[in-house]
Amino acid sequence: MRYLIATASVSPGNVAPDSVHLGLYESGEPPALVKQATADNLQGAAAIITDDVIDDGVIDSADERWVQRFAQQYLAFDWFSGAGPFDKHLKVFAEDFDSCGVAQTVRLHFYLAPDALAFSAGYQTDADGKGMELTIFPDVNGDKQIDYVDAQLVRQLALNFLALRWYGTHEHTFCQLQLFGAGGKHGLHQ
Repeated sequence: MRYLIATASVSPGNVAPDSVHLGLYESGEPPALVKQATADNLQGAAAIITDDVIDDGVIDSADERWVQRFAQQYLAFDWFSGAGPFDKHLKVFAEDFDSCGVAQTVRLHFYLAPDALAFSAGYQTDADGKGMELTIFPDVNGDKQIDYVDAQLVRQLALNFLALRWYGTHEHTFCQLQLFGAGGKHGLHQ
C-alpha cells in the first residue's frame, strides 16, 4: 500500500505553521520513504523543495504547484503540533480500486502521535467522477462545528490526492482496449 504523511511545523517565535512536509511511502517493514517535498515560508512567498512528486520525469513548477496546493489544503485542517516533537500528522491513502486499478475511496487518518489515531474521515466516488460522491467526516478543522466546510476540506484534499495517483499502478491501456477495442460492443467503429 502507498500512502502520504503530512506534518506541519512552526518556527520558534511564530504562531502559525510556516512549513509543511509531505512524505510519500510504500508499506513494508520498515515503510520506505520514496519521495518527499517541503513547502516552506507558507506565510510569505513560498519556497518549495520537492522531489518529482507527480512522477512525470522532471522536477518543475507542476510539482511545486501540487505541493503548494496540498500544503495549503492540509493547513486548513489546523492539525499540527505547535512545538516539537511534531507528532500530529495526517496519513492519506486510497482503497477500493475499480477494475482498472483506479482508487475510488480516500481515507484521511489524523494522528496525535505515531500510533495514536485521533479521528478519521473519508471520501468515496466512482472513477469517472460522474456518479455519486460520499464524504464521511467529523469536525476536521477543529472549529467545533460539523458542517459543509468540513465536507469540502475532506473532498478537496481527497481529490488532490487522487490527482497525484500515489496509490499504486493502474493500467489505462488495458481499460481503454476493453472499452474501445475494435469489434467490441463499445468499439469506436460500429
